[in-house]
Amino acid sequence: MTTHPNGATVYPPVAQFKLQRSYIKTLRWHTQPILTWSQSGSEWEIRYPPIPGYRAYVKLKDGFYNWNSGSWSMGQVIEWCYEQYLPDPTELPAFLIVNAGRDHDIGEFVLELVTYAGTTPRYDPLPDQSATWWSGQVFATP
Repeated sequence: MTTHPNGATVYPPVAQFKLQRSYIKTLRWHTQPILTWSQSGSEWEIRYPPIPGYRAYVKLKDGFYNWNSGSWSMGQVIEWCYEQYLPDPTELPAFLIVNAGRDHDIGEFVLELVTYAGTTPRYDPLPDQSATWWSGQVFATP
């Protein structure tokens, strides 16, 4: 398993704050419009064009990223969060604020990820409950 720095991550009100993954359909990033983004599954790569070698990486834990009915503390959501200044391969902890709440612009409960001086919202959908999720569940019958 690959490991990377966990980042300089802040969790208001506290990292132990619990949230239900089943209620969260969207990630709301507070970011800057100049950044460029790519996503592969539960990992995002963020680039800052004025610094060509700059890369930041944020990965949600797969167990959280994929839809489930579990309860998670905010401190369990991030797998890693780091930045690099290529060609130097050194991985440096990146700053990230993780929060959850209702987004009044879209009317949903969201997981908020705030990057450096983020002023612009960016929305990324999370995998939702598939139609087949319930088919594998065992229910008691009277």
